Amino acid sequence: ANKYHMELENIGAKMKGAVEESTAMFRRQRRRLPETSQLWNAMIHPLLNARFAAALWYQGESDAGDPTFYACHFPAMIVDWRRKFDLRLPFYFVQLAAHTTDFSLIREAQMAALKLDDVSYAVAIDIGDPTSPWGAIHPRRKQEVGRRLALAVLGGPLYGRDVITSGPLVRGAIVNKETSSIIVTFVPGTECHLHANGTAACDENECCNTSPFEVRSSTKGNWTRADFTVLGNRRVLLSVPEGIIPSEVRYDWEGYPQCAIYNGVGGPDDHHGIAATPFHIAVVH
Repeated sequence: ANKYHMELENIGAKMKGAVEESTAMFRRQRRRLPETSQLWNAMIHPLLNARFAAALWYQGESDAGDPTFYACHFPAMIVDWRRKFDLRLPFYFVQLAAHTTDFSLIREAQMAALKLDDVSYAVAIDIGDPTSPWGAIHPRRKQEVGRRLALAVLGGPLYGRDVITSGPLVRGAIVNKETSSIIVTFVPGTECHLHANGTAACDENECCNTSPFEVRSSTKGNWTRADFTVLGNRRVLLSVPEGIIPSEVRYDWEGYPQCAIYNGVGGPDDHHGIAATPFHIAVVH
């Protein structure tokens, strides 16, 4: 009997070892990124005979290490798809959400696709989700992402509806030397009911107590937070910190912004407005 039990224990140990080894191998394989052309050949090429009205795209995190590469190859991919599908193929992408990793540069790289016709996007800087059970890379507010994409599609070439398709889009930043301030203006039609609101991931003690705006010193090159005030629901006034001659302004240029500027009404969970797209621009003196 003892011999029988020992044999069973040995078999059980071997089976447990085999399961652990296969599980570890599976995890290693999951972490391995696809090789060049694997995704195209396996997932896109078989669909070339399908007639799509448009494409929705939510990707970019795995390319965050090389934004220069992405800024070139993302638009090139769109052009290539349109040629191979032989379709107009309006293209809509999601600018990456807030994350523990600072995706500012890859978000900027994504915007290179806007140089093409019939390309638009949905901003997600305000709906990061550090406590998501699927990891921060998978924020849960997908319904809001879908709403913003839907607005972009409705206002695009497929439907041509007269709707506001984005949050406030920056137009310029002008320095007032007499008051040591900067006026940030936005594209008309995108700035209606301009207001500030805490982001989905903000600390309740921070939120818009921490300005989403920073100014860069033209002499030292460093970035400093600048207090802000929304003027007349259309513009933003920045107070330039003492001793700084500003050269640039940036907004929500970080991993998890605490505050965002919105049009419409409310914040990330109200579904009536859209957050402004992160930006950095030179100021005009």
